[in-house]
Amino acid sequence: LFADSQAMLARVPVDIVSVTTHAPQHCECVLAAAESGVKAIFCEKPLAATLVEADQMIAAAEQGGLVTAVGTLRRWSVLWNKVKGLIDAGEAGTVSHIVQHSGGRLLHTESHFFDLGRYLLGDAEPDWAVGHLLGEKISNDDGTAPDCSGHGYVHFKTGAEYFLTASGCMCHETTVVCANAVFRSINNGSEMRMW
Repeated sequence: LFADSQAMLARVPVDIVSVTTHAPQHCECVLAAAESGVKAIFCEKPLAATLVEADQMIAAAEQGGLVTAVGTLRRWSVLWNKVKGLIDAGEAGTVSHIVQHSGGRLLHTESHFFDLGRYLLGDAEPDWAVGHLLGEKISNDDGTAPDCSGHGYVHFKTGAEYFLTASGCMCHETTVVCANAVFRSINNGSEMRMW
C-alpha cells in the first residue's frame, strides 16, 4: 500500500495504470504516470475537470506514445455494439439524429452520453453547436469536480443532429433515428427497442 500514486510509481515497476480518483485529481495522476514510463493509462470519466487539464493529459500521452482509454463504458455495451454494427453495415441507413434525455450532470453522467453519440456517428465532423447550463454548479466536499446539468445541440456536416436534454429525473433514454430504423434505449440501457 502507498500513501500516494507518485510514491508507488517511484518504487514499483508499473506497465498499466488505472486512474479512478475524483476528476480534479485525474490530471496530476495521469501526468505522473506518463512521466514514469508506463505503457498504458486507463482514466475513468470524466477525463479531466477542465479543458486545459485535458489538453495537458493528451499531450503527455501522445509524447510518451502511450496506449490510453477513458472509462466511457457504453461503447462496449453489447446492445450499442449491435446498433453500431447495423449502422456501419448500412442496414439501419444513415443516422439523421440522436436524442438523449438524462437526469445526470455534465461531467459525470453526460460524458457517457456525449461519447455514445460520437461513437454512433463515427467520424462525422461537427459543424456547429449550442448549449446552456441549468442552475448553479454543485460544489462537493468529497473531492469531486463542481458540476451542473444542461442542454446541448450539435449539428454535423453530414446533416446529422445530436440533442442532449437534462430531464431533471434519473431516467436515461437514447433515441437514434436512421433512414431505415429507429432505436430506443430506455431505463439507462436496460431495455432496447428497434423499429
